[in-house]
Amino acid sequence: MFDPITNRCSPSALVEASGYHLQVFMSGRAKLSLRYDGSQSPYHLYLTRPKRDKEAYTRQRARSGDSLPEHFRRVDEVLALSEPDKTYVYRAYESGSANRTFDNVHLVTSHETMAASLILNDVVHVWALDDFVLWQLVVGRNPKSGEASIFNEFASVHDHDWQDVRFEVADYSQPIRGDIDDLMRTVPPAKSRDAEQLIQLPQSPQSYANPEPQQVPSQQIPPQENLPAYETAPDGSIDTLVAWQDPAVVGPDPDPDQWERELYFQRQGIFSRIDDYRVHQQTPQEGHPSLTPVPLSKDELWATLRNGYPQT
Repeated sequence: MFDPITNRCSPSALVEASGYHLQVFMSGRAKLSLRYDGSQSPYHLYLTRPKRDKEAYTRQRARSGDSLPEHFRRVDEVLALSEPDKTYVYRAYESGSANRTFDNVHLVTSHETMAASLILNDVVHVWALDDFVLWQLVVGRNPKSGEASIFNEFASVHDHDWQDVRFEVADYSQPIRGDIDDLMRTVPPAKSRDAEQLIQLPQSPQSYANPEPQQVPSQQIPPQENLPAYETAPDGSIDTLVAWQDPAVVGPDPDPDQWERELYFQRQGIFSRIDDYRVHQQTPQEGHPSLTPVPLSKDELWATLRNGYPQT
């Protein structure tokens, strides 16, 4: 009969293994494969995150906390290293039987430390992961069968002797197995936003370092036929008209149509002096006549826009 406390991952049983493979899949789960010398077959466990992972972990601790106090103490230590909303707890079960759950094996991921910590009994193995691998481990939703792992590394017993250890990305033969662009093409369209609502991870690994700027709705620009025509100098430069007021200083304009026109001038690189409308020209070029600054009232300004610039 299977025992969630005394099993193939107990300390007395682990010493017989020569190491283990840790794999990560784009289905959002990991696989632990214990390897043995000789002809003995490997022993496989899967690690998955329940929908309410912290509640599931609390139930396990209530069930086996008295028998495995050091294990749950180590898990709690790992969880305390990051903010609660940035950590996730994965439970282990025997391959082929999801009901055979191990209470002495857990995986904790953190997108604050960018690592997955495997806790075996009272031993902690920290695996630093590439952004993309960690991202898929948390939000992956690909099918659970028929796909190769995107991360697969072997931890020999000679590298850790079943003691605490940390593995860095530089230590791996392949931090990511495959091309990210090719892997992303296999991601099915999201059926809901549940995964994105449950976690605070960005939608792509690139945004860890370069978050996407927020899109600001743009104001409507007047139709092209209603815009003033500009005179072009022989060298291609354009005479610009200072024709808008700064709303941060003088307050919003009560006329929304006028504000849209003023916004258009702002976007064209037209600048102004508050309460003083003037016609300006960019730096005069040789052979191109300069325009003399002319103070204009608001009515004269719009008349100028309709009729063209005054010439000197």
